[in-house]
Amino acid sequence: MNKDSKIPIKINITGEHRSFDGKSYGEPEETVEEAYGFLSKRGSSTYLVYETTVDEGLICSNMIKICREPIEIKKTATFHKGTVTSPGSCLIYAPGKTGTGFYNTPYGRLDTETVTETADIRETEHSLTCLINGKMKINNSPVSEFKLKIEAVCI
Repeated sequence: MNKDSKIPIKINITGEHRSFDGKSYGEPEETVEEAYGFLSKRGSSTYLVYETTVDEGLICSNMIKICREPIEIKKTATFHKGTVTSPGSCLIYAPGKTGTGFYNTPYGRLDTETVTETADIRETEHSLTCLINGKMKINNSPVSEFKLKIEAVCI
């Protein structure tokens, strides 16, 4: 993939969350997001930028920043409705580290911690795949073990 160009992509994010007692939340390998957007590279970072519609009139702008040295994957989302813009979420995945972030909900902000056990980035000329495994806490309470897969394919 070329540097300093915007490459059209289809992005698919799937995930699985399991409680610490082994119960699954949702369907295994549940599709979390599927959208079209752009991939671009700046320095040693790759950016995936796309929009999703959350509710009628509520658009979510998403950006995933993937760094290789050290490996870090940061997903940020911003909500837009009319002229109002507000941060939606920020999640950080870095192997061997605890990433602190947040989810904004209609009921208030939830603070998150992701302890990333493994992160594997695979890239070909026409695709990029990130496989991430770890544990998540919300408001300092253990919630789940997770597997996350981010796939971007050139179109």
